[in-house]
Amino acid sequence: LQCVTVYPVLVYAIRTQTFCALVYRDPYPGALPVLGLNAIVLCATAAVSIFGLHIADVLRFTGAFAALVMVYAVPAGVQWAELAAAARSSRRARAARLALTGGLLCCGCLTVAVQFE
Repeated sequence: LQCVTVYPVLVYAIRTQTFCALVYRDPYPGALPVLGLNAIVLCATAAVSIFGLHIADVLRFTGAFAALVMVYAVPAGVQWAELAAAARSSRRARAARLALTGGLLCCGCLTVAVQFE
């Protein structure tokens, strides 16, 4: 029952986020891109099932990558975009903010790297 109800909703959420945020700025850009993304998601989930990965491992890596993006990369990207737009701030202040956000991004990458231990 969950495969019929939950899986399509998750694939829709992945498709909407991927196409709107990254590629086309449209949740449904056409049949071919949607079929391609659905095939990729289907192959990824089938590979998890075939190779018998433990769900705890999958959640550990997924959580680490999600934390990297949401906690470290998005705020750093916003700061860097703001720095690029603010030409009136001093060079030293911009370098300090860039170093701080770059350091936080490195912490996020370290968090992901620790999961492969």
